[in-house]
Amino acid sequence: MGSLTGAVASERVSEALKGSLRMVGNHSSKVIANMNTMEERIEYVIRFIDQSCGLNIHAYLSKVLTLDMICLNEDRHLNNLALIMCGNDFYPAPIFDNGVSLLTANQSVNWNFSIEENVKRVIARPFCGSHEKMVKYLGSGFSVDVKSALSWLETEPDSIERNVLRYQINRYNNQLDLF
Repeated sequence: MGSLTGAVASERVSEALKGSLRMVGNHSSKVIANMNTMEERIEYVIRFIDQSCGLNIHAYLSKVLTLDMICLNEDRHLNNLALIMCGNDFYPAPIFDNGVSLLTANQSVNWNFSIEENVKRVIARPFCGSHEKMVKYLGSGFSVDVKSALSWLETEPDSIERNVLRYQINRYNNQLDLF
């Protein structure tokens, strides 16, 4: 891929392109906040990046949001979706910033409730409040060998995170296990 000249969050693409892109003074998050539907918001971002960077990010969004659905990430905002700029070309950045996941740092968690009840309290981002709706619209970004994943989890020390991940893998078993 060559030397990396910078990682650029999608909200800041207009600044990275040094004026060749005009957003009429609005950042992407402000623009999509005024849209009525999740589909409009997703399609706007995909179209915006494609037109400004020549990169179709549908598959990238699908992967990121599938992982977010599995790990219950509540902190996926547009600054946590990024591109890598290499010369004049753009590439999807590795997935990053999943710190508010697995019910460990989520403000909505109340451990007086079960995992199942806490999962219902999770609010997804950035396009709507439901991970499932975003993944259903974009399609699953990857598959998981559920049997192997669950076997591996059994070898890990008992923890809230392990139990939440096991719950999530079982919950999405039919959507994830394509092996």
